Amino acid sequence: MNDNNRMSTDGLPTPGRYLAIMAVSCGTALAVIDGSIVTVALPTLAHDLGVDSSAAVLVVTVYQLVLVMTLLPFSALGSRIGLRRLYQYGQVMFLVSTILCFFARSLPFLLVVRAIQALGAAASLSVSSGLIRAIYPTRQLGRGLGINNVVVSSGGAIAPTLGGLILSVASWPWIFAAAAPLALLSLVLGRQALPEPQLHEEPYDVLGAVLRARSLPSPSFDVNWNRRCPSCPWTCWRSRCSLYRRSVRSWHSLPR
Repeated sequence: MNDNNRMSTDGLPTPGRYLAIMAVSCGTALAVIDGSIVTVALPTLAHDLGVDSSAAVLVVTVYQLVLVMTLLPFSALGSRIGLRRLYQYGQVMFLVSTILCFFARSLPFLLVVRAIQALGAAASLSVSSGLIRAIYPTRQLGRGLGINNVVVSSGGAIAPTLGGLILSVASWPWIFAAAAPLALLSLVLGRQALPEPQLHEEPYDVLGAVLRARSLPSPSFDVNWNRRCPSCPWTCWRSRCSLYRRSVRSWHSLPR
């Protein structure tokens, strides 16, 4: 009897559970797909915007860097303001920036919009695992996490093919518009079905979030610099010192 009562309050009932996991899956899929689908359009994008191919790569790099930088800070923020609320905010931000990407006609504007798009994706991805824990009962949690992993793997695998298919029948801005239906579906389903786990009352560590976000991009830029200038003997030491310095700063920022 106790087990039945526990299971009835642990996770969502089956009708709502399916809608909730579909909402999370759509949000996860669009974030993963949009991160790599644009790679097949970089030559066409560079030609249309009148920039070098090396500069067009920033469309992918900016998205990935902002996404990685803000995942952990957003995850901590979600436990304070609500996982469902942050997830929905992220979807709205992603949808608006996706529409703006469609109308981009210059590289600087496109990079700014891609950064905003990455912020929306990070806000949604950072709380997806926490939402899955609230959607599925404890005994079936592995099933929910497995579904999410399949969506991530499938999205990354299908993105280049989908991008090539879109480019064969339309121009490169339509690659960004392809994710809009998934964002709309995730918003509609999430508004009805997503649960709201219990909030944490601890204050948000703004300084710690900034330090953690700042510690990630510099090593990546150093690696890119090493590739552009492999003959410079000091670049390798610069990369190592940069990584060590930011690791020490992040360590000292941890609460004692």
